[in-house]
Amino acid sequence: MLLEAFYSVLMVVLELPTGYFADVRGRKASLIVSTTGYGLALAFFMFGQSFFEFAAAMVLWAVSGAFRSGADNAFIYDTLLSLKREKEFPKISGRAGFLAMVAGAVASLVGGYFADIRITFPFVLTVAAAVLALIVVALFKEPPREKPIVQKGHVQKLAEVAKDALANRTFLYLVFYNAFLVPVAIVLYYLLQPLVVQLGLPLTVLGLLYAAIIFTAAVGMLIAPHIYYRINIGVQLLAIVVLACAATVSLALSKSVLGLGWLLLMALSVGTVTITISTAVNQITSSDKRATVLSLFNMISQGVFLSLFSVAIGRLIDLYSLRSVTLVAAVISLIGGSIFSLLLAREKTLSIQKKSRNQNSLILSNSE
Repeated sequence: MLLEAFYSVLMVVLELPTGYFADVRGRKASLIVSTTGYGLALAFFMFGQSFFEFAAAMVLWAVSGAFRSGADNAFIYDTLLSLKREKEFPKISGRAGFLAMVAGAVASLVGGYFADIRITFPFVLTVAAAVLALIVVALFKEPPREKPIVQKGHVQKLAEVAKDALANRTFLYLVFYNAFLVPVAIVLYYLLQPLVVQLGLPLTVLGLLYAAIIFTAAVGMLIAPHIYYRINIGVQLLAIVVLACAATVSLALSKSVLGLGWLLLMALSVGTVTITISTAVNQITSSDKRATVLSLFNMISQGVFLSLFSVAIGRLIDLYSLRSVTLVAAVISLIGGSIFSLLLAREKTLSIQKKSRNQNSLILSNSE
C-alpha cells in the first residue's frame, strides 16, 4: 500500500502537466511517451529485488499512467467529434474498454499459469506486448481539435483551465463521486490477493479470479451506453454505488470461497461507472482543454484520494482484520457516493445527456 500511495502521489504531481502536454503537443505524442514508460516500468518490476527498485518501477509506472490519463479518452472523443459522431462516444468507448478488459482477462489466465512456473514469465510476455503497443501507437493519426491551445504562457493557461474546471459544480460532483468509489475499487483490485491468500487458494486461482473480474467489468462497460441517455445520471450513479457497496458488505460477511462471487457484482458496477463518468466529463469539456480537464479529474479523484485511502486502508488492515476494513470501505463509499449522486441528479448541466454537444459544451463558460 505504501508503494501504491507513492505511485498515487506521483500521479497527482504529473497528471495536470502531462494532460496539458497532450493538449499542446498532441495526444499521439503523449501516448508514445506513456507506452515507452510502460515497457520500462515492467522491466524494472521484472528485475526488482528491493523496495527502492520497485519504487523506481513505480516512478516509470506513474509516468506511463499520467501521460496516458486524459490523452486516451481525448483522442477517442476528438476523433469522433471530427467525424460528427461524438454522441457515439459511450458506445465506442464501451466497446474499446470491453476489448481491453477481455484482453486483460485472457492475460490473467495466462499470467496465473506462467507465474506458477516462474514469477517473471508474465512480465516477459507483457514487455513484448508493450513493444507491439508502441508500434500501434506510432501508426495513430492525430485527431483535429476545435482550436489549438496557445503556444506561450503555458503556466498561466494551465492555471486558468484548472480554475475554470474547479469552478464548475457538475465537474466537482463527478470528481468527488468517483473519489468516494475508490475504497470499493481498492477492495476489488488491491485486496483480492490477500483475500485469496486468507482462503488458502493458489496463484492459478488468483489468475482465474482476476480474469473473471476483468471480464465482468468489461460487460459493465458494454451496458453503460445503453442506459446513459435513458436515465438521469444522478439516479444511475446512486444505483451503482448502492449495488457496489451491498456486494462489498456481502463479501466482508462471507466466510467461504463462494463469497468471492460478490467480487463480480462489484466489478460490474466499477465497469459501468467508468464509462458513465468518462462520458459526462467529456461532454462538459471543450476540445482544446479536454486532456487537461480529464487529467485534473483523475488527479483529484484517483490521485489524491487513492493515495489517502490506500495508506489509510493499509494501516487499518495492519491493526484490524481484513474483513472489518472491507466493511469500513463499503460504508465510506456508500455515504460519499450517495451524497454526490443525489447532488448530480439535481444538476441542470447534465441535461446534456439529452441535448446536443454544441448547446452544452462547457466547463469553461463560467455559466455556474
